[in-house]
Amino acid sequence: MKIVIIGGFLGGGKTTVLNHLLAESLKESLKPAVIMNEFGKMSVDGALVSEDIPLSELTEGCICCAMKADVSEQLHQLYLKEQPDIVFIECSGIAEPVSVLDACLTPILAPFTTITHMIGVIDASMYKHIKSFPKDIQGLFYEQLAYCSVLFVNKIDSADV
Repeated sequence: MKIVIIGGFLGGGKTTVLNHLLAESLKESLKPAVIMNEFGKMSVDGALVSEDIPLSELTEGCICCAMKADVSEQLHQLYLKEQPDIVFIECSGIAEPVSVLDACLTPILAPFTTITHMIGVIDASMYKHIKSFPKDIQGLFYEQLAYCSVLFVNKIDSADV
């Protein structure tokens, strides 16, 4: 089972990228599934994913911190119940990529999973404002960029260059 982790700040376009990737997976006759993490009590983006695709929503926390065990358990349950070819994990905007990766590499998951990509999605118009953010937010932003294997620069049409 392949795993693709999608990260980036709130409003960057992660769910839009996810839906494009889901459509491409279906065109390639793959069976996809989704784990979606929202920091708040309810999922805003879950309804945007097709009802035909297995969806697991993790709310009220960040999958890189308190919910690491939940991610491992959800991946294991998806494997046992749905047998997907590929699982897309859409992280909350505050997720630390290395911690999310770590949650996917437990000994129980290792025999049947492969991390294929860590995708970063950024809003091009926000990038120029990053220096005005608090240092810890800047650090997280740069960490999300540094660890991605694929970077989507989104909303370039609205960027003031």
